Amino acid sequence: MPTRAISGGNGARLGRTGLQVDDPAGRYGLTGFADAVLRGVAQVIFLNNSYTGLLCLIGIFLHSPVQCAAALVGTVAGTAVGLLVRAEAADVRSGLYGYNGCLVGMALPLFLGGGAAVWLLAVTGAGLSSLLLLALRRHGPSGFAVLTAPFVLCSWVVILLFRALNPVGPAGAGSLRDVPVPAAGVLADWTVVEGALAGLAQVYLQPSALSGLVIAVALLVGSRAVFLVACLSGLVSAAVASVADVPQEAIRTGLFGFNAVLAGLALGVVYLRTGRIPLVLATGIAAAMPLYQILCAKVLMSAGLPTMSVPFITATWLALLALRPFERLWPPR
Repeated sequence: MPTRAISGGNGARLGRTGLQVDDPAGRYGLTGFADAVLRGVAQVIFLNNSYTGLLCLIGIFLHSPVQCAAALVGTVAGTAVGLLVRAEAADVRSGLYGYNGCLVGMALPLFLGGGAAVWLLAVTGAGLSSLLLLALRRHGPSGFAVLTAPFVLCSWVVILLFRALNPVGPAGAGSLRDVPVPAAGVLADWTVVEGALAGLAQVYLQPSALSGLVIAVALLVGSRAVFLVACLSGLVSAAVASVADVPQEAIRTGLFGFNAVLAGLALGVVYLRTGRIPLVLATGIAAAMPLYQILCAKVLMSAGLPTMSVPFITATWLALLALRPFERLWPPR
């Protein structure tokens, strides 16, 4: 795709995935930082594309302008900490130090309510998620898939701390959050389709099929393979949940879709060689995810912790560990 210059000094221009910078020293200024933040939003769903990130923010905004602001604040905090601790410049540029912060920034106000203290905790938690990511990348096992573990761990720590300091405040536990649920619309008789779209939106913690539709477009802009596998995983998971003993409202709002979407992408597109067998694995894990998510929720709720993306993380880790001996499934190193 042809590129168009947008500034002179550092050779910055718009390219296929966003801002491209030619400065050998890695300086890209405020515009480049904004581009890295947008890429961080997109990295929540495994894409290094600032156009995708911008569209995802629009999708979030359509359901909740406050959550859109929280996503931006969290991603900015995470990206800034990545720069301050001098993480690998290419990783910061590609948004890898923003996506956990994006999720922390959105999750904590949802679980703990509003207020200046919660927003301060959200910014702090987003920054800490980048420190934890850096530690896991530098000191974790070789080839370890960090996924959204920093988001979950930092959110848990903040929730437990908040609860200890404010025992009469919001419980902050459970997989069913106290968020506005859209009224049944044109998809009222299409629970599986609505659940699949809302599942895409729930990747960004939004229970909205409309937001999911915009995010689906964002995925298509970033990668056709990611778009197709995400949609397939969401549909399969919603279909299985619809025939299981799962509340229809939980399906409609995508609560049984987002873990399946993320796990399907991890196995079907990101970590394994693209092909028929990984696609079958992705579909299978998406089908199993509703029941596995219920199991995880029961265990974690007994400890007073929200489930969040734990089913995705643990299922992906287990699958990748089990597949380690099968070299032909892994991309060349």
